[in-house]
This record gives sequence, C-alpha cells and structure tokens, in this order.
Amino acid sequence: MIKKFEVEDIAKILDCEDEIENYFPCDRGEWIQWLMSIVDNPKYFIAGVIEDGVVGYVVAVDNAVKPFGDHVFIRFFHSSKNIEIDMEIKAALNEWARSKKAVRVRFVGPEEALDQLQAEQKGIFGGWEL
Repeated sequence: MIKKFEVEDIAKILDCEDEIENYFPCDRGEWIQWLMSIVDNPKYFIAGVIEDGVVGYVVAVDNAVKPFGDHVFIRFFHSSKNIEIDMEIKAALNEWARSKKAVRVRFVGPEEALDQLQAEQKGIFGGWEL
C-alpha cells in the first residue's frame, strides 16, 4: 500500500487537496515541479499512498551528516485522514531514516500534526524574516 513515489505518482497529486500553498511560498505547479526534481535524489524521501481517492504522503530530507546532524527532517506531511495509513507512512519513513543512519526524525508542525504522527515536542524553533 505505502510506496516510494515515482514521477507518475507525483503527477497524481496535482489535484490533491494538501493545501500546500498554506505551508510554503509557492503555488501547486511549483510544488509538483520541485517534487519531480528531487524524486530520484537519494537525500530525499517521498512516499505514501495514492489510491481509491485516498492520498497521504510525506516528504523528508536526509540531514544525518556527522558531526552536524543525526536526523532526517520531515519537510511536509499530508495526512491520509486514516490513522492506520498514516502509521504505515511513518513506519516507511522510519525504515528509510534508519538506512541513512539517522537516530531522530524531526519536523516543525502544528499540534495536530504532532498528535497525528504520535510525536512529542522536542524543542522550540525561532527565527525572523529578512
């Protein structure tokens, strides 16, 4: 059910209601174009499910570069709205992270995302606009 996405899969999320425009300063076309440009890059992980009207996927990047990083970072997670499927996506991400020698998975997200992925808050990030 859960699989690593290929170009054909990414094309299918063109009509997905993932509200990407609310999370990143890009439009849907730019998002799809960027995903297609990284789909074969081993530093990125794009996987999930697109079938029978169910869409859920994760985009993560490998930051396990010793001595600076020991984690993979979730850039975006679109919930399938099905906890079992979301846990399968999480398990696939964990397997990929372990293959990269990561010991942590990190992401920035609203409290609902923490709950959905059964994650706990590990820190607070800060920054400013330039």
